[in-house]
Amino acid sequence: MIQTASFSWWSKHPSAKGGPGFLLAKAISLSVPEWYFGQRYFPLVPSGNDLYLYRHGDIDQAEYTVRYLQQLAQLDAKQVYRDLGDGAIMLCWEKPGKFCHRRLAAEWLERELGIEVPEVGTREEAEAKKGEDNGKADL
Repeated sequence: MIQTASFSWWSKHPSAKGGPGFLLAKAISLSVPEWYFGQRYFPLVPSGNDLYLYRHGDIDQAEYTVRYLQQLAQLDAKQVYRDLGDGAIMLCWEKPGKFCHRRLAAEWLERELGIEVPEVGTREEAEAKKGEDNGKADL
């Protein structure tokens, strides 16, 4: 199974500094944090130009999505899966729940290959938050 995660989540993972799962991480972002020395997978990195246009408001989320999906359409999903390797964790900057190209890539792999590509860390974070909020009334 391939999964996705943010660099923020990965930085807290025991494998981030060379532990047993170190080789599973594959950054798919244009840049990486200075502490990240893991592998990168460039075919899934978004266009620098499209990223610039999106971040500066020159294209909206819908247009960015169309452009990134066009980029993905040029790839062979089976080959991408083989390249990433079973057990890979695709990493980029955005925290879970935020619009992000890694989830677009994950959804593309899901559609093309009929697999599930979950976001890791979300269940653990939700449970932790639930524990923090325990006993607090909703206002």
